[in-house]
Amino acid sequence: MSNFITFGCWNKWYCDPRPGQLTNPLSNVIAKMDEFIGTLKTRPAFVCVAGDNYYPDIRTEPPVEGQEKGKKIKTLSIPDLESGFECLSEFQKRHRGIPIDIIAGNHDIEDTKKMTIIPASPDTECVITKTEIEATVQRPMMNFTMFNYRIIKNTLVIMLDSNIYCESLDQAELQCYTLLVNHTLSTLNLKELHDGSPIANVGQLKTLQQSWLDIMYEAIRGHTIQNVVIAAHHPFAMYKIKNGCKFQTTSDEYLEFCHSVYSNLQKMKSNTLRFFYSCADLHTYQAGVVTLLSGDIPITIRQEIAGTGGTALEESVASMSDVEQCAKKHASTVLVDYVMTNALHSYGFLHWKINSKSGNLTARFIPTHEDEKSRISRRSRSRSNHSRSRGINHSRRGGTKRRIRKRRHCTRRTYRRTS
Repeated sequence: MSNFITFGCWNKWYCDPRPGQLTNPLSNVIAKMDEFIGTLKTRPAFVCVAGDNYYPDIRTEPPVEGQEKGKKIKTLSIPDLESGFECLSEFQKRHRGIPIDIIAGNHDIEDTKKMTIIPASPDTECVITKTEIEATVQRPMMNFTMFNYRIIKNTLVIMLDSNIYCESLDQAELQCYTLLVNHTLSTLNLKELHDGSPIANVGQLKTLQQSWLDIMYEAIRGHTIQNVVIAAHHPFAMYKIKNGCKFQTTSDEYLEFCHSVYSNLQKMKSNTLRFFYSCADLHTYQAGVVTLLSGDIPITIRQEIAGTGGTALEESVASMSDVEQCAKKHASTVLVDYVMTNALHSYGFLHWKINSKSGNLTARFIPTHEDEKSRISRRSRSRSNHSRSRGINHSRRGGTKRRIRKRRHCTRRTYRRTS
């Protein structure tokens, strides 16, 4: 049985790398992976970590007189950050050097100049990005990257950067991307794609990722592919419980981009491909079926969200009434349907396996504790704003207050396709 593992949103608080030392939620997830892999006849071919590879601590100071809210203070602990990668490295060693690919989430390119950094350092720029690169450079089978792909039997797994479509990147974050781009191209031996100069705008990043995709298309042309998985940080769509239920989608530009990747691959292959999307960002487990429509071409994708690797969990959808209260109209022209099928409030990871006879790919969420399996499995009412679909679509993509403030790219309008 060929198989692999995915999860994201994982590295927060201190992680003791010694086996059995359950010091934080990440250590519990790793212990569960150890236990689960021990039951498999074939170890996973690789692990893909879908971003948000460190979370600073946040505290709010008491408000000063005349203000309603206090100032938020972010503290970046380099020892805590490094401890998560050390725990992941020790897990890797216990399983004969299983390859681990780590992609970026919005927190990995975060501006750190205004953070309190422990230990104190005069260098306050891109500290998270630099530390994550340094933590993986020292470990050859652990790869922090902007993009990559792997082929396992009949399954193509494409790891992409969704930040460049779903985050409004300022100059400080583009500076962090310069580091990540140069590191990625050096690791993949593709330095010819960029001259190493500072990234000046997000358009350069989009062009760079598309150039890499064109190289990938040529490289896989002779391979037999049946299943395609895009792994990235941001979900296409999700139900999020925060001050009530919100239905959130990512930007139409990113949906168009992913639609083009799926459709280009389908044009390359004579057989019918099955499409999947593995992501994180939402700090709970949720799965469903997404339909994208562009150029009169509908594409159906099985989406699996598992931002459950170790950061604090969010509230999960708990009943059908939660979903029913989420109906809010928006003007998306690409995402025409989302049917949630599963939800579970638990830490854990996704195990993907390929059936040795049929070649079909399936995903199963493995929670850290069996008593947390208050699993919800149902088909929620479809939501769509397309004339041929049922119901209506919902509210704009939200998230933390920082994302609401910065995600101007994630408004509900149609964007020009970049590929």
